[in-house]
Amino acid sequence: MNLGIKGKKALVFGGSAGIGKAIAAELVKEGVDICIASRSNEKLDLALKELKSLQGLQKIIKHDCDMSSKEQIQKTIDYCLLEFGQIDILINNQGGPMAGSFEKIDEEQLFEALQTNLLSFFRSIKGCLPNMKKNKWGRIVNILSVSAKEPIPNMLLSNMIRPAILGMTKTISAEIAKDKITINNVLPSAVLTDRSRTLVQERANKENRPIDDVLKDIAATLPSQYLASPEELAQIATFLCGQGASYINGSTISVDGASSKTLF
Repeated sequence: MNLGIKGKKALVFGGSAGIGKAIAAELVKEGVDICIASRSNEKLDLALKELKSLQGLQKIIKHDCDMSSKEQIQKTIDYCLLEFGQIDILINNQGGPMAGSFEKIDEEQLFEALQTNLLSFFRSIKGCLPNMKKNKWGRIVNILSVSAKEPIPNMLLSNMIRPAILGMTKTISAEIAKDKITINNVLPSAVLTDRSRTLVQERANKENRPIDDVLKDIAATLPSQYLASPEELAQIATFLCGQGASYINGSTISVDGASSKTLF
């Protein structure tokens, strides 16, 4: 697939594992220079080694970043600009907030989720947009969850915060379209990432069952009858970064194997 973005520069938050790493890999295949960022230096080193096995002549770098910190987000953006001179593509990808019902979630946990899962997106976009506007080109892709459109039981924080990002995205899109910049959301569901595997393992432990049995049970409840791989979702996100997606702006795309019940 040639998306016409060879030589572009991308910053991928949450790029050391799961969906973020899969998106970074797809962008590398398109000839994009990549900076991956996450909290874990150990995971970043492993991901960097894996991505460099795919690279051609482009540059691949890393930077540690805690997405709950305004200062660390800006330092990561500054580092990327120093190394690349510009940021053409921003992938906002951050692990979801903790599970819990309204009765179990307290204000401290709410504020923590707002910092990590809402303000982090706001801050990264704020930090990257001036450079994109200067260059009259940019792509921003927010990786969220189907909870942005359809509340998930026992996921109060995700059900509150994800829809707010949809509103932010739609508002921003109208403001930046004239500068040939797009911003879109991708909503995954039932993707077998490291995080989802951990949650399934917790359920398996609680039920004293093998994890493969629990995965089969989950797959049986899905119209697709299987859980998607991070790579399947990554191809959609990467397409939104391409030249052919220039008129997709302010949109939200569910990648859920027909599992969600929403019409829009």
